[in-house]
Amino acid sequence: MKVRPGGWSDDEKSSDDDDFYNFDIGLQKTTKAKKKRRNRKARSSNRSPLTIQSASRPGANVPGSSRSTQNVAVKSNKLSFWEKKSLAFEKFGESDMRPQDNYREFLLHRRQINNGKWNTTWTMSEGPSREMVIASRCPELGQTIRFNRKFETLPDLYDNNFMLVNDEESFSMMLNALKEQTEFTLDLEANDDHSYLGMTVLIQVGTKDIDYLIDCFPVTNLLLTQFKSILEDPRILKWVFGCDNDVLWLKRDFLVQLTSAIDVQILFQEILLSGQLGKATTVIPKENKDAWYTKYIGAGPKCHEKEINAGKNVLSFEALVELYYPNCEIDKVAQVADFRPRREEDPGYLKLLKYARDDVHVLLKIVESIKRSGIDTSTYSQAFQLTKKKELRAYARKTYPKEDLPGGLIKQSERDLFTIIMKWRDHHARIIDENPNCMFSSYQAANLIKAPPEDIAKLVEHLKQKRGVLKKDPEGLNTFKDVMFRLLKDGNEYYQKIMSIKCHNCHEVSGHAGWGCDLPWSTQSTKQNLREDDDARHHQNNRRQRNKRINNRNRRLGI
Repeated sequence: MKVRPGGWSDDEKSSDDDDFYNFDIGLQKTTKAKKKRRNRKARSSNRSPLTIQSASRPGANVPGSSRSTQNVAVKSNKLSFWEKKSLAFEKFGESDMRPQDNYREFLLHRRQINNGKWNTTWTMSEGPSREMVIASRCPELGQTIRFNRKFETLPDLYDNNFMLVNDEESFSMMLNALKEQTEFTLDLEANDDHSYLGMTVLIQVGTKDIDYLIDCFPVTNLLLTQFKSILEDPRILKWVFGCDNDVLWLKRDFLVQLTSAIDVQILFQEILLSGQLGKATTVIPKENKDAWYTKYIGAGPKCHEKEINAGKNVLSFEALVELYYPNCEIDKVAQVADFRPRREEDPGYLKLLKYARDDVHVLLKIVESIKRSGIDTSTYSQAFQLTKKKELRAYARKTYPKEDLPGGLIKQSERDLFTIIMKWRDHHARIIDENPNCMFSSYQAANLIKAPPEDIAKLVEHLKQKRGVLKKDPEGLNTFKDVMFRLLKDGNEYYQKIMSIKCHNCHEVSGHAGWGCDLPWSTQSTKQNLREDDDARHHQNNRRQRNKRINNRNRRLGI
């Protein structure tokens, strides 16, 4: 069983796709900018950068330092996206396998998404799914949410089991168990490195008895047909945390409209705004609560005004865990790690597996603690209504610009060839479900146009990436280098030849052969195409005769 958690928030990403895979450049730019900001702040506060860094350490008591100086220091130590990404590669490594190559059904599913066959459903702007979300109501009090139960300690962690769901048998066991639940926690891990639109890699579900880690690739069809009913069931309450991207990923990859959910991030903001922090943290030891209050709310005497100001800001999951379970370490760097398939001997495999489970397991324990505290029922209702707004967000299809090269890098006479190459890159990336920028960047294409390579070997050397490149090329990724060499040589003539290819599986003239079709392979359809298409029949006969000659020669040579 292989589990592959995954990805990062779309909001964290840089918009510069050409630097997306050049992590060294991105890290260098970010580090220089941070140094400049830190030096300016140091000069304004008459402190050296080293002093500011030491003052930003949580719990550090710096004589004479004000609250504003400490806030500035904490900000200066926050890791940027590029720094987190670089640390994630160092700590957890990278996957050298692509699920698209190992699971044919998953690849066909991704091709249909990439080709826009689900565009009409993605918007979710109308229809029964949207009406179902609007009509949903916060579950009856006393059934799912139990109030006014007094406990002296926090719930214990890791007092249940976990299961990897990656085949039909384990999926059936999980589905039967979830149908009996009235609530569970939910989280998704995604990856955009090597997928055209991005893909959901792992779905985590936390219950009191078992935590489930669903490997999406071998059970894609089951998720599309059976798991949908669980996530859209208004009778089952789903606890999530920061579900902005999770909601969109479910719509994009599985056409699922999440229904009847409460975002704990919003819930805790409502707790702060309504002045119920003390009630919600009754069972937390006083020393832990005071240290957390000073770090995230404000130093000095406690007051409702500070809590209101803090409630206006978004609280991270790590901060919430630090309040309830300070000894439980949540690795922030793992958020941007590569969660795609790994070999079991990979040293980063178990670390990522634990991180994926903690997301739902610890969240469920925190939810249980909040429910025991007896906060006002209106707080849950308000959080439920605010979460609805996230659930109703429409998914906007990700697009790659066909011409994203600043002027001046290539001549006007070379612009047409550049446009052709970028169009073909987008076309081929849809077929193999690859990020176009991982194949080659627009700057690399411009350099190749200005100085065409003499042979394919030099082309391959020029297209090498420092980061984000696959250790094992997927189906069709090797071929693209040969095609690009021909495009640089023949231009539009060869591009039109590619786009006039007729598929012998779907019978469409759309620039792909049978291997690149988004429909399941049909022998009957292929035979029909051979009967109707003289050229296809001629090519197949030539191919069979050529293979026969090669086999006869190998037989004579004893190969």
